[in-house]
Amino acid sequence: MIICYGKKKVIYFTVLIMLIFPFSVFGQDKLINIGVLSFRSKVLSLAKWQATAEYLSTAIKGYTFKIIPMIYLELEEAIDKHKIHFVLTNTCHYVMLEAQYDITRIVTLDKSIPGKSVNQFGGVIFTRADRTDINTLDDLKGKSVLAVEQKSLGGFLVGWEELDKVGIDPFKDFAKLSFNGMPHDDVVFKVQNHLADVGMVRTSILESLVEDGRINLSDFKIINQKQNSNFAFIPRCFILNGLFPK
Repeated sequence: MIICYGKKKVIYFTVLIMLIFPFSVFGQDKLINIGVLSFRSKVLSLAKWQATAEYLSTAIKGYTFKIIPMIYLELEEAIDKHKIHFVLTNTCHYVMLEAQYDITRIVTLDKSIPGKSVNQFGGVIFTRADRTDINTLDDLKGKSVLAVEQKSLGGFLVGWEELDKVGIDPFKDFAKLSFNGMPHDDVVFKVQNHLADVGMVRTSILESLVEDGRINLSDFKIINQKQNSNFAFIPRCFILNGLFPK
């Protein structure tokens, strides 16, 4: 199941929870575990979603909600072993979980940033600004490329589809294709430190690292950047048939 953050949708989700779980009659709170796909660090993911758990624990008497940040494999194992009651993940991963574990979606995510609501995301292919030899997708041939995971929508799959459009096979045409795993942040740092020529991450990662003071955006450049006035995050590399719901 997919949950979301935002006042109206949290209230909607709260009502659903109340319908799904009857109130405790034994005076002891029942623990409800919410697994969250942690595409950044688990510490950051917990900090981001903890307020949601606290709100739900207060709003729904008889239940205590716990946020558990996880990577892909951890989420899948937790669902398989019935260790979590709800899951927040990306759309592509949800489709896989629905087919494999018969989970059901509830709502999708709206993210509020100054002046705009964002409910979609995409992917970014980037390199260091000093790489004058890498300016187009075709320039990626023969280079080392670091992505997040093969099942990561923003961190690989969207980019793979875009590369396929111009006849590039990342498994054959790159000098090396590696998968770093979560979090996405590490891909940025490894490209920055010359451990890979090119990186692939989801939208908002570069912006978030800039906001955290951990990178300078001028040290990087986006390959095959496309603009979309309806999308709040500026550094973007590609959109495949539009952006994807969160």
